[in-house]
Amino acid sequence: MKRLSYLALCLTLAASAAAQDATALREWLICGAFPGLAGIAMQGPEAEAHLYPAEGDAVHLCPLDMVIDTRWRRFTSPEPRVALESEGAFKGHTDFGWPWGCAYASAYLSTPQPVRAKLRLATVYRLCAWVDGKPVASGDPVELGPKPRRLLLKVCAPRADEPQFGQGWWFEAGLATDDGGPVPGLQITLSDPDRAPGEIAPESGRSLGQLTELRVEPSRPRCTFLPSEEASLNLVFSVMSPETRKARFGVDCTDFDQAPNRRVFEWQAFDYDDAPLTQGSQPVAYSLASPATVPINLGLRPLGFYTIHGLLRNEAGQVVRRFDPVGIAVVRGPIAGGEVPRKLSSAFYWMSSVDWRGYIPWLSRIGLNRNLGLCASWWTEGYKPGTDYRPEFDQLLDLAAQHNVEFVGDLDAGWPAEMNPKLTLTPKQLFIWMWCPLPEWDSPEYESTVWRYAYNTVMRFKDHIRTWKSYNELDGTPMKPEVYAHVARLLTEEMRRADPEARFVGASFCRAADQLFTQLVDAGAIGYHDAVDVHTYPIPRFGFGADLDGWSKGGVDAYSEVLARKGLEKRFWWGEIGARRCFPFDGARGQCDSLIRMAAVGLSDPRVDVLAWCDPYAAHVDDYTLARPDGSAVPAVCAQSAVAHLLDGKRFVEVLPLPGLQAGKFAGAGEEVVVLWGDAEATFRVSGEAEIIDHIGRPSRPQVQDGAVVVRPRGGTLFLRAATVEAAGAR
Repeated sequence: MKRLSYLALCLTLAASAAAQDATALREWLICGAFPGLAGIAMQGPEAEAHLYPAEGDAVHLCPLDMVIDTRWRRFTSPEPRVALESEGAFKGHTDFGWPWGCAYASAYLSTPQPVRAKLRLATVYRLCAWVDGKPVASGDPVELGPKPRRLLLKVCAPRADEPQFGQGWWFEAGLATDDGGPVPGLQITLSDPDRAPGEIAPESGRSLGQLTELRVEPSRPRCTFLPSEEASLNLVFSVMSPETRKARFGVDCTDFDQAPNRRVFEWQAFDYDDAPLTQGSQPVAYSLASPATVPINLGLRPLGFYTIHGLLRNEAGQVVRRFDPVGIAVVRGPIAGGEVPRKLSSAFYWMSSVDWRGYIPWLSRIGLNRNLGLCASWWTEGYKPGTDYRPEFDQLLDLAAQHNVEFVGDLDAGWPAEMNPKLTLTPKQLFIWMWCPLPEWDSPEYESTVWRYAYNTVMRFKDHIRTWKSYNELDGTPMKPEVYAHVARLLTEEMRRADPEARFVGASFCRAADQLFTQLVDAGAIGYHDAVDVHTYPIPRFGFGADLDGWSKGGVDAYSEVLARKGLEKRFWWGEIGARRCFPFDGARGQCDSLIRMAAVGLSDPRVDVLAWCDPYAAHVDDYTLARPDGSAVPAVCAQSAVAHLLDGKRFVEVLPLPGLQAGKFAGAGEEVVVLWGDAEATFRVSGEAEIIDHIGRPSRPQVQDGAVVVRPRGGTLFLRAATVEAAGAR
């Protein structure tokens, strides 16, 4: 009898396994692998949720200093568990120095008759899933029918410091009926079913639909608006230039330069929660020689983030191109100058190469009144002693003064010759950026050159610029400590001879107080600095309190310890902060939360004078920055505006001891603001009217009972603002 029971159990388990096998999805389009967890979110935080991939579609990314070109391709898993490190998927890609942190899998699902199915998902580390662009989780119901539903997965690989490391890189995905059986008539398509067959990208070239660019005409700075303004912008259609085509696709499609391409543009606008707002369509005709412009007006909108989703149809009504969403940020507006000291800034180093006339008003509009390194690249034409600087810089500085934006100048006085192998120089020679070789660093000729350069530059611009820096990420170069100490002495002597009130921030550092920093302190170089500039790209354990490691708090603790051993004390700048590695897979929410948390922790540290977001206004996208190639806004723009208005310029009061939460209180201008994040909920006692403000700056009125407010961050970041705020407990 026991033998029969055991046999029955085995048969039951085998039947169960077979049923689960029957529900597994094994056919996929896959794309990757990508370094780090950002992946395609680097193209814009919403880009990945709105992918409509087809076989052969290319993905071109430039994270860090790498170029990644990959295509969507078919992959059929022999097992229900899809092994991403298998021979046919991404074998070998996980051993790279920067961990290959994520990959994507896509499929289009349909059934002949309407069916309600249940989604089953599993992985070793982290997984994000969307159905038709909406986030879903394992166990969620999915309504299937004749119209294909778009399932997209993002699967993250654990890093070496994660407990799941070594357990493989895999995922399982399946669809089952309510009774656990396979979905009847389930059909899987691996290319966008709405795409016109002739427009699916072949391996040998790109269609006109794929070569079509959608840009935002800069009638408004970076698509930021105030609640009192209509959200009105122009979308410009054109064909990529021949140079761009060759660079991205290796083909020269001169046929597209001829007669205008006739299409119909359909668009729909959504709020941040994906609620539809309005829609429209319009015929467009465009070519390389004659772009087309479509005006869009969303009218007056409250604070928040909005997107316009668009597609092109051909004359037969088939979809020939879908575009990444165009972002629109409605923010709180400029901050009046001269009220209180403010710390928040934005880092940009090559301002002379972009349209700064739109960038300066944008900085003021979102509430940032300082810019770090904005006037770098004085030597775009090459440094020529005795010649004046470009007149564009005067226009730039005058415009900044009108918008209450303060500049930090960059005195880059020479890189080691080893940094540029194209130049034939001796190891003791330096050059200014890449155009102008300098004499040997310990020669009288070098000192006289730096004297003319530093003195004349500071004297020329001292009415507008009082703070100067030199060198970017010195610990990423082969610069010798004695060389930098010599250069720092020359620069500070000459800048203060020209302007006794000038401040010198000096080199920036991108490592956690490594051996070079100690050597620089020993050589006397740091003694010439008024502040130490540290680039802060934190790990996820970033928050208030001494329980976190020093580097996750911006390196201040580690650098302070080195300085203290030498009897020195310096102020600190966070010359670059960004969102790299700060979010697992939700790009939009993760960037917003990360920036608010970094700002809150930096503003709470009395040793930190400046926090600068690495946020260029240019067609450059990587996982450090918040820029988009189309020139539109990202949700983190709203987060920047919110934190600038709610925390910057206020006095930090205290870290609140709330279990399960990170919380800090700030006070000023007749109000108190608590910024908090975590998974617990907290009760606060408030006086006067209270507001809860979310991660993109949207305010709401909480329910106040007997002077108490309950706040539930649910893992995210929130602000609580009232006349007074006192913590009453957490649970």
